[in-house]
Amino acid sequence: EAPSTVRHGAARTAAVADAAADLTGRLDAVAAAAGEVVTLASDVALGAGATSGSSSCLVRESRDAVSGRFERVYSDGLQEVLFPNGLRKLIYPGGHMAVIFQNGDVKETFQDGSTCYRYRAAGATQTTLLDGTSLFLFASGQRERHAPDGSKEIEFPNGARKRVDADGSEEVVFPDGTVRCVSAVEGTASLLAREGVHDG
Repeated sequence: EAPSTVRHGAARTAAVADAAADLTGRLDAVAAAAGEVVTLASDVALGAGATSGSSSCLVRESRDAVSGRFERVYSDGLQEVLFPNGLRKLIYPGGHMAVIFQNGDVKETFQDGSTCYRYRAAGATQTTLLDGTSLFLFASGQRERHAPDGSKEIEFPNGARKRVDADGSEEVVFPDGTVRCVSAVEGTASLLAREGVHDG
């Protein structure tokens, strides 16, 4: 095999390793966001105002005779709204808000405008940032980052990583370090192994 091809392969392997490390760091944000929602779900199960480690107590409760909804205010500033259909809304001091749906799903809206939705049945979370980026964490451990331009970065439980560019081109880094690239523009595929580049 030509030395220049081998050098090109080595350089590309190093670039892919750097990109993979960067991807891991960004996807760690998904796990952190999911942890916040799980904590909230635990609090909700215990009941608003009676969460673990909280000394908050109910200070006021009212009921709307027309809509049938209850509104509760707690000593720590938390507001809870209970709707007749089973929907619950928690409004925390500072603007953090959570909606608990009848099926157990939880949607949080944070002070900065970002949102995090937890799908109870699937065990998955979706965090949406202000710039439109969505971060996903699945029960299997798979993590994904979807950018507004349509590009995606995916980390699989087995250690493989996949990047999909906005034009549809793909790059997959397998656990053994092998890299498969598919160009949507050129319609070609190549496999980069430790010993060099092989057209696919």
